Amino acid sequence: MNRLGLLGLVSWVILISSLGFVPASQAQLTDEIVLVPLIDVKFSGWEKKTGFPKIEKGQEGDKGWIEAQNIYQKGGSTLTAVIAEGGDVNKDLAAMRALPEYDNKVGFRKKIVIGGVQGVESYDRGQKKGTLVLNVSNRFGIRLEAAPIENNEVLKDFANKMPLTKIWRLAQ
Repeated sequence: MNRLGLLGLVSWVILISSLGFVPASQAQLTDEIVLVPLIDVKFSGWEKKTGFPKIEKGQEGDKGWIEAQNIYQKGGSTLTAVIAEGGDVNKDLAAMRALPEYDNKVGFRKKIVIGGVQGVESYDRGQKKGTLVLNVSNRFGIRLEAAPIENNEVLKDFANKMPLTKIWRLAQ
């Protein structure tokens, strides 16, 4: 192939990649140095657990994935913040949003929007456990869980302290 043909091929690959038509196995995952600060939130009264953040990387079939996790503690409560990319994150997020909403004596699950990001929140009244899952542009999944808590306000406050706009820009 001549030089001009190679340049054209490279340009085509770059264009296709920028439009998102690249299999996850070939897509570049975000570096952990970038992911960790996204969940490293200064949260009044909560202390980061020793040994965190933690990073996990792996492969699901031909799809790579990365996950960063921080754990915060306050009194007897624990809050876990996770941001994940790659693997089957998109499928998992779509499945969660497809679940029916409910509100009864056991708990609730409903769709929410925080900082322009769609998600789902749930709360188990018996276990006093809340979960909030956000889908950032079908690229990043954010999961916040806390227990024991009286309601999900602590999760929403944490999410509002996260750099959601920055995460959204990374997803583009």
